[in-house]
Amino acid sequence: MSFPDSQPEASAHSSAHSFVTDGVRAAGALEEACRRSLEETQSLHLEVVRDLAADLRRQLDALSGMVEERAEPRVDAALACADLATLAACNVIQMPPAEARTVANAVHIAAGAAHSLSGTAENISKDEAEYLARDARGARWKADLASRQADEFLSSRRS
Repeated sequence: MSFPDSQPEASAHSSAHSFVTDGVRAAGALEEACRRSLEETQSLHLEVVRDLAADLRRQLDALSGMVEERAEPRVDAALACADLATLAACNVIQMPPAEARTVANAVHIAAGAAHSLSGTAENISKDEAEYLARDARGARWKADLASRQADEFLSSRRS
């Protein structure tokens, strides 16, 4: 899956909130897929995944109010979205077939949000810490990996 290139700094600020909202939506989708799956099976593993998705949703929701002002919250949100994409990609195989598509979509939504948010942080000035730029690149890498894992899972299900 390809993602949009980094956006100019002016539009990055105006759209960062919507990218975080996408991450919140993806976390909610994973959380709900786990909840529905738990109705069929009483899996402790899925309960943990559901709780982790809820934690990431709350973290992203808290960050959503700060991403327009500074680069640090955008990078933190990118990392949280990448973590969410990884969590969903690693657990899509645990889902019943009815929920697997929802979880794979959540991977792509979270990965897209991480990718876009990391792009908004790539224009960090030299005055800001270099670790933010490294973290943004790391979020992009993790999001790309999670997206590829979900695609591989979906193509193996079709075979």
